[in-house]
Amino acid sequence: MITKEYIAGFIDGEGHIGMRINKDKRTEKFSVCVKLCVVNTNKKVIEEIGKIWDKNVIERSNGQNNLKLYEIKIENVKEIKKALEEVIDYLIVKKNRAKIMIDYCDSRIKNFSKKYTPDELKMVERFKNVLV
Repeated sequence: MITKEYIAGFIDGEGHIGMRINKDKRTEKFSVCVKLCVVNTNKKVIEEIGKIWDKNVIERSNGQNNLKLYEIKIENVKEIKKALEEVIDYLIVKKNRAKIMIDYCDSRIKNFSKKYTPDELKMVERFKNVLV
C-alpha cells in the first residue's frame, strides 16, 4: 500500500511542481499554467499513484536510450491543491513550492472567472524564486 509519506518522497525525488506564465505575443494576453507530475521507469508505482490521484498513466520514451517512462500529470488547480494538501506535511525538498502552489490554487478557485489578482501574480514571482 502506498502511503502519503511515500508519495511525498516520490514528489520530492521524482516529481515536478511547476508554475509558469504563457504569453500570447499577438494579443499580449497571458495565462498562468500549473502542473504537478511524477515520472518514473517503474510502471507499477506510477499506476498506484494514479489510482490514488484518479489519473491515467502516460507512457512515453525518454528519447536518449528509448527507455520507457511513465508519468502522471495534474494540471487542474482543484486537483493539484487536493493532492498537495494530502502530502504537504511530509514534503521536504519541495515543501516551499508546494505551499505557494496551494495558496495560488486556493486563490484561483475563489477567483476562477476573474482576472489574475495582484496577489496571484506575486505568488507566481515568489514561486519562480524558490529553488527546486
